[in-house]
Amino acid sequence: MSNAKQCDRCGRFFTHPGWSKTSYIVTDEWRGDGKEFDFCPDCERKLVRWLKDEVEK
Repeated sequence: MSNAKQCDRCGRFFTHPGWSKTSYIVTDEWRGDGKEFDFCPDCERKLVRWLKDEVEK
């Protein structure tokens, strides 16, 4: 049985075969607040690129 998820950014359905993947983003490091997100591989790649200051222009 597959583990289909819906991307929290673009809304596309996707699967990560063999394992479940969720991204956890800390929104306030002093309180340790954070939120879990399900990102498709494309959106996850874009987020990592943005975090590394390599935003597509």
